[in-house]
Amino acid sequence: MRKVGIASCAHAAWIESSKTMVDALANSVSVETKSYLHVPVDQNGLIAALNESNYFIMHTHGSPEAFYDQRADNRQTTIATLANVRNFPEFPKLRLVVITACMAASGEQNIASMLSTRIAKDGLGIANRYVVWGADYDFGEQSDKNGWVGYQNRKLVLTEQDIPARITMAM
Repeated sequence: MRKVGIASCAHAAWIESSKTMVDALANSVSVETKSYLHVPVDQNGLIAALNESNYFIMHTHGSPEAFYDQRADNRQTTIATLANVRNFPEFPKLRLVVITACMAASGEQNIASMLSTRIAKDGLGIANRYVVWGADYDFGEQSDKNGWVGYQNRKLVLTEQDIPARITMAM
């Protein structure tokens, strides 16, 4: 059985949209797929969630340097930094990571490219270079500017021209 996981912010609205997203991706992957919703509050929680997944969605706040949680009181805390991800164990059964966190693929050194080094060697990490807008269905830059890119073992293998400006988890 394939496992599809999602990391969500702890805020109730994020959890609700994350459940819709993870179910959409699970339904797209296979009929023999189970979806899991995680709310990692630190790097150890994120490592545990990534470790048990074959496909994964990172649905949190973000930047090129970190993933952030948003709590019910709107406080934001750091889940994991670029330096943390650099030291993550490898997740060889993790084939796909879709990151909706803002600007995760911005700049030369970014958290999306680094995370792609921790997944299966032929796995794919997809993230956006810009601020991402969306709720639970489609995601992209606010004015539909192409910004999605794909990394495989830190190498850019899909450019902005290869991926539509808006993506969904129902592939």
